[in-house]
Amino acid sequence: MFRRCNLVNQLRCVARASTEAAAVEETPSRLQQLRAKLREDEHEILTDTFGRKHTYLRISLTERCNLRCTYCMPAEGVKLTKKEGILKTDEIIQIADLFVKEGVRKIRLTGGEPTIRKDIIDIIGQLKQLRDLDQVAITTNGLTLTRQLPALQKAGLDALNISLDTLKEERFELFTRRRGWAKVMASIDLAVQLGYKPVKINCVMMRGRNDDEIIDFIDFTRDRPVDVRFIEYMPFQGNQWKENKMISFNEMKAIIREKYSDFQALPNQPNNTSKAYHVPGFIGQVGFITSMSQHFCDSCNRIRITADGNLKVCLFEGKGEVSLRDALRSGISENALKNLIRRAISRKKKQHAGMFNLTQMENRPMILIGELILQHIYVAANRKEKFPCKMSNIISMQYKYFPYISKYLKSNASIRMYSSLSHIDETGKANMVDVGLKNDSKRVAIARGFVRIGPVISNLIAENNVKKGDVLSVAQLAGIMAAKRTSDLIPLCHPLSLSYVNVCLKLNEESHRVEITSEVRCIGKTGVEMEALTAVSIAALTIYDMCKYAASPGTMQIYGIELVSKKGGTKKRKRCALLRFFILLLFSSLLLFLSDIQARITPSQELYIRKGSTISLTCTIELQDLPPSNVTWYHGGAVIDFDGPRGGVSLETEKGKRGTTSKLLITRAQLNDSGNYTCASSKVTPASVMVHVLNGEHPAAMQHGGTGDVNRRLVLLILIFLVDTMFRLAKLEGVTPLISIAVFAMAQASDKRGSFVVWDHLQLTNRVDAQNQTKRKTLSKLSMIGFNGAGTLFHKRDRLKRFLMSDQIPKYQNTYRLEPFRAFHAVAVDKIIRDVMEIKLSAITSYQPDQTSKLCLEIASDVLKAVCKKDYDRYKIVTQVYIIQRFQQSMHTAFQCLWDVERDNYSYHVFENNHIYAWCCVFGIYYD
Repeated sequence: MFRRCNLVNQLRCVARASTEAAAVEETPSRLQQLRAKLREDEHEILTDTFGRKHTYLRISLTERCNLRCTYCMPAEGVKLTKKEGILKTDEIIQIADLFVKEGVRKIRLTGGEPTIRKDIIDIIGQLKQLRDLDQVAITTNGLTLTRQLPALQKAGLDALNISLDTLKEERFELFTRRRGWAKVMASIDLAVQLGYKPVKINCVMMRGRNDDEIIDFIDFTRDRPVDVRFIEYMPFQGNQWKENKMISFNEMKAIIREKYSDFQALPNQPNNTSKAYHVPGFIGQVGFITSMSQHFCDSCNRIRITADGNLKVCLFEGKGEVSLRDALRSGISENALKNLIRRAISRKKKQHAGMFNLTQMENRPMILIGELILQHIYVAANRKEKFPCKMSNIISMQYKYFPYISKYLKSNASIRMYSSLSHIDETGKANMVDVGLKNDSKRVAIARGFVRIGPVISNLIAENNVKKGDVLSVAQLAGIMAAKRTSDLIPLCHPLSLSYVNVCLKLNEESHRVEITSEVRCIGKTGVEMEALTAVSIAALTIYDMCKYAASPGTMQIYGIELVSKKGGTKKRKRCALLRFFILLLFSSLLLFLSDIQARITPSQELYIRKGSTISLTCTIELQDLPPSNVTWYHGGAVIDFDGPRGGVSLETEKGKRGTTSKLLITRAQLNDSGNYTCASSKVTPASVMVHVLNGEHPAAMQHGGTGDVNRRLVLLILIFLVDTMFRLAKLEGVTPLISIAVFAMAQASDKRGSFVVWDHLQLTNRVDAQNQTKRKTLSKLSMIGFNGAGTLFHKRDRLKRFLMSDQIPKYQNTYRLEPFRAFHAVAVDKIIRDVMEIKLSAITSYQPDQTSKLCLEIASDVLKAVCKKDYDRYKIVTQVYIIQRFQQSMHTAFQCLWDVERDNYSYHVFENNHIYAWCCVFGIYYD
């Protein structure tokens, strides 16, 4: 009986098992389905790990361009690849053919400017012969399109994008630093006539630059079959991207709807980068490319090849470009090349980084991307190069070596950008920072936090009636223990030997909270911030754990945990360096206090240009407490009219961190544009420059030389630094401030209108012993450095000579001649000064220390009146000497001055009194 039942049960189990096995064989598992899908994807090299198939290839033909757009090319220019490093025509066709065979259906040719490549027509013709390629397009600035477009269309060009950021001719020249607005407009009209519909117009929109033309571009589509595409301003290397310059898609849309309330969206095609809109009744339409505010990475089907042959799978990918050029030139097989492309495509991220991270990444300047010298993926060659040209990286491999190459690429290639995080390496894996090369230093960190506990628990803690014990004492011990075990709690945190840990807990009965403060110290190679924060966190958690039984829901809350301060980690500095920094800081403040804010025009010298060229002047006003409300330009004494019939005059004013900058641009210069141009503003000394417009004469005058505009304060700081260094080497630290004041006063008396300070060579004529001989030599050497620099910056020999021989000082016209200006000796006008001072000799001979500063002031005043009678009030040298006198008195320095009347030439006498060196400075000035 029982045996029969067991047999029946066994048969039923066998039947059930066979049925389940059959079901499993009929329905493949999810793992089997995934494996099957991966086998299918092995043949689709242009599909990434997120299922995006790339059917759109952009090829940059050149890095060169005939414009210099400010957002595209950095002001300092870019380093272009040599000609042999640029893809050749046959290489472009070979790469394009491979991508078309793998599924690419659209190719766009970009640059730089693609139309400047001589074989552009031949390239388009050969691309159109590729089987399965549906469309060949081009993006151009349109400058040369009027003569090339018919031939390009005949070769097979299917679509056309033209870049145009402004509809105003004068602004076009300001943006692109070149002429040609009329040619671009003619190219757009020609493209419409040849049947390109729509002609796409790319416009990079920037706040404060061309955002006032949004409505103008909308009106431009009224009677033209064009598609104006507003592009959000994107960050690239050298274009000084700022978030406040970017105007977003929603902002542009709101501006348009203020005038056109019926502005409405249109259906978008799959994989479109542009969001299509239009105004009902208008022939054309508008698009918005929202790379920054609303990315379209989910449907991205585009890949790029730069002019030097690098495969770039994402526009914002700063690193990890794969060099197809080097792979081709090394003789790689087609299968190995496909595998190389597959590896690059498979590492494409789901989406690019956000706005903030994009600004921190290294990326090519837009002109080097190709519509828009970094790390390449390379493998060392096992054999010699087949091509003699110098290449930055060589890929030399055979198909049989590919497993080793794939392993190398997987483990070592910097494909993704994770380097913005210090504890993550280039592959995205956790990495402990190496601090072994740092020096040991004292490290201190203070952190704090709060625990809100409510009135009930506050009373319990105050009365020490909490069931689990003394809350504050236990939490303090927990915090101290946690600080010592931080490296065990936080991954990748360095273990440190702490020398001091203090956790202080204070019960605030009024606000019903516990205030926690921790201080951690150590002598080590890295900071103790994490230890301090951990101590506060664990102490707060301990309070929460001990008091939670008595708290109602939502009563207790841990908040406000933060690092208050940290110290240590800076490099040790020598005492002399600290003193030097203090002196530089002191006299920098003095410069800001004494200097009048004045405007500076670039170029600072006379400007020579040809007729029909552009006059470009930049006026810079240094930073003030209150920036000037406006900047006014004058031509020949009259205010420049920007809206007058002359036309072609534009002005751009920008207020930045370093001051206010006003740029004046006058296009198509005429002969009557010559003259004096002045930049003026409120509370600012105006600046002027003479402009000469030449009509074919004196072409050599345009090659005028000169050092250009010198930053006076920077030069002064350098001089002060040299003075300080020399005197510290000679251990004459007390004299440094006085010399620095003299250097400053000399430069203050010098301006661009021709004034010049006469400063005689310092001489140590007092009796010195052998010990002080070194000090005297040091002062002489220093004089050479200081006066040589002063002569280089401010000396104008010809003007001084004309002054001395002119009728302005008939008393000395035939008595004095100009002595050669030696390296450290000023102009020999000492007789002029001595004659003026003869009336002071008796008073100086009966010298009294407390009258020294007053005598120096009177002498300088007399010299000034004698040399430049009419302009005495203009230069205000006495005021500056008086300020210097007050500064001297504040330093409690006794200035001693004695004039040696027995010698033919006067000299300075420097005395040593209580180790304090002092002098009296006498200034003379001439006016040109």
